[in-house]
Amino acid sequence: MSPRRIRAGAVAQGRREAERHYHLNEHLEGRSFIASSSARPYTIADISAWGWLDRASRVRKGADDPLGSFPNLKRLFEAVDSRPAVARAREVSKDHPFKRTDDE
Repeated sequence: MSPRRIRAGAVAQGRREAERHYHLNEHLEGRSFIASSSARPYTIADISAWGWLDRASRVRKGADDPLGSFPNLKRLFEAVDSRPAVARAREVSKDHPFKRTDDE
């Protein structure tokens, strides 16, 4: 199999995985966070979803507002994205030498 076909398959799989998270929009109706309760309003589930939602502009290329059709997800994304820990993580990642080449 050619590297181009492998890469295309990986991109499609990544897109499907990201879009799978968009089904959470209905689940979030009336909730602040994915597994919210009074004892634990914010959990690792929200952090995990944030990572995929952060890529919405790549998954929904060309959309003016990639999460516009998913208001509950957009609200979740903005709530997590505004946390100080996220700002610190984004800052750390600027100095990290991420891999720039594709594997076979």
